[in-house]
Amino acid sequence: MVPAGESQIPALWRGGPECQHSDFQRGLFKARQSEAEFKAQAAAKNVDDLQNRVMRDVRVAYLNAQTAFERVDLTDQLLRQAQLSLDLSQTRYNLGLGSIIELSQAH
Repeated sequence: MVPAGESQIPALWRGGPECQHSDFQRGLFKARQSEAEFKAQAAAKNVDDLQNRVMRDVRVAYLNAQTAFERVDLTDQLLRQAQLSLDLSQTRYNLGLGSIIELSQAH
């Protein structure tokens, strides 16, 4: 739109809206860049959190397995002691040195 009687757009009008539009676009691009950077930081934090969870879960699983193996060893020792106690009670009973109550308790 050129004012009546003008063959060209006056110099005052040139670039005015273009500069405002460029400023708007720069602000929009800056906002989009900031948003993308924040999203990237959040994604990196999520990766760090996931790595920490995996390391924790592996440690817990390892410790649980180690505890289970120790319990198996302890259970084996308890079984051997119970068998020894039963054998001793059986021998004492067979020799007449122990009672049937002692033998039944050993079972």
